[in-house]
Amino acid sequence: TFSVVFFLVILLGRKYWYVTIPAILWSLLTSYTRIYLGVHYPGDILAGWIAGGLVGFLFGKSAQWTVNRINQRKQYL
Repeated sequence: TFSVVFFLVILLGRKYWYVTIPAILWSLLTSYTRIYLGVHYPGDILAGWIAGGLVGFLFGKSAQWTVNRINQRKQYL
């Protein structure tokens, strides 16, 4: 869930700023329920946050870069 949140915040963060807080809360709630139900240990959740945040950040930045490149090419056509 953290990768989805990071991806959404990077892509939609400025224009749709009101999506950020509910997305983060959704991810934290999902993480808490995994611990509460005994499905994962807290270390598993922490590792998921780190890995998911990194993946979401990288995909978000690459999507941003791709959109910027497409928009730059449209200017020259």
